[in-house]
Amino acid sequence: MVRFMIRRLLAAIPVLWIIVTATFFLMRLAPGGPFDKERRVSPEVEANLRTKYCLDCPLWQQYLTYLGPLNLNPGQGGVKAFGGDGSRPWSGILTGDFGPSFKYANRSVGSIIAEGFPVSIHLGGMALLFAIIMGMVPGLVAALRQNTAWDYGSMSAAMLGVSIPNFVLGPLLVLVFSLTLYWLPPARWDGPRYWILPTITLGAIYAAYIARLTRGGMLEVVRQDFVRTARAKGLPESLILWRHTLRGGLLPVISFLGPATARLLTGSIVVEKIFLVPGLGRYFIDGAINRDYTLVLGVVLFYSSMLIMLNLVVDILYGFLDPRVTYD
Repeated sequence: MVRFMIRRLLAAIPVLWIIVTATFFLMRLAPGGPFDKERRVSPEVEANLRTKYCLDCPLWQQYLTYLGPLNLNPGQGGVKAFGGDGSRPWSGILTGDFGPSFKYANRSVGSIIAEGFPVSIHLGGMALLFAIIMGMVPGLVAALRQNTAWDYGSMSAAMLGVSIPNFVLGPLLVLVFSLTLYWLPPARWDGPRYWILPTITLGAIYAAYIARLTRGGMLEVVRQDFVRTARAKGLPESLILWRHTLRGGLLPVISFLGPATARLLTGSIVVEKIFLVPGLGRYFIDGAINRDYTLVLGVVLFYSSMLIMLNLVVDILYGFLDPRVTYD
């Protein structure tokens, strides 16, 4: 298993490099720049800022600036020095430095991630718990009561959940529970009552997928010979469920939870914007709108790293749940 983990971690290095490179050049291809939005600075100030952050350097040099820790100076082929005086604006992501934010003055990307991620992980954790409970329970009931009203009702609700995107579900929940019934606040993140609508909005579609995957996985397992043998021996259904069918029936759910958990814990851009949740997703979309290159690159790299690590955890759990899986 240790060799398998080392191979996966080493394979993640070129993947992250490709992600960073693609994000860097796609952001530069987008029209506009970090100093074009909102309050426009004077040409002199903008020129100084562009020089400070090497935005007037050739594109390849900007790329090396972000990667680091290379250092160039005017004496090497006439290349302009970083910062105008030979100093680097930041040390580069290879040293763990995501750089300063262009939109949020005097703040680094690392500090913004450290501030927004706890809120996102709070929202994502509650949405994940909601999705697991509200997905697995109906899925198990539908599998154990196949072709009954419970089955049809659960899968109809799951299909509805899959069909409604969160940018539609969120305003609908606000319209019904906040503006019509006045039961829950429509936005902000100031206490438990404020957490309910964002949690449901973010977790509903994942609950629907988990319900369908649970039903499909359980139906595949209950038809296996070893389950028929257990029933023929007279074992109670509860023991068959917990000891025989759940372990194999939940494998599709485990596979799905890897990337789903990464997205939930990192935060949903749309949900955080709808409910004014001060999480990482809101910073990401503000950074994209304002062409905050370093912030967008830092969040993308952070999210990608989490996705890779969670997929590795899922693969390891697969080996414990399914003895047929090996790490050779």
